[in-house]
Amino acid sequence: MLRLRNEHIRMLRRHVGCVTILASSVLLLMMGTGRGLAAWPKLLLDSAWGRLAEWPEAMASLAVILIGGCIFFVIRAMDEVLPLLRRDHFSVGTFYVLMLFPLLVILVGSYLFTKAIL
Repeated sequence: MLRLRNEHIRMLRRHVGCVTILASSVLLLMMGTGRGLAAWPKLLLDSAWGRLAEWPEAMASLAVILIGGCIFFVIRAMDEVLPLLRRDHFSVGTFYVLMLFPLLVILVGSYLFTKAIL
């Protein structure tokens, strides 16, 4: 049977809490655009350079940045759970490759946010 130590439980709670907070923020931002979830991808593609302060598009791009944060914390939680399942941590190379995806999502979200604001 799997027995968890207190520090493992605290780490898992912290990662699950971060993912929950970020995911609920993403849903609130997507619903806060006033156009619903179906129009969310269209908002990201409709913003253009030169139109200042497109706030619905900026909120949609902030949601993309928060999704990148969610992916980061999910990968960190998986790395914490692997030793509990009697497996080693991710190798350093695998961990860096896995961390490239949330980094790219955050960079794309930052680009879209800058494009919506400026």
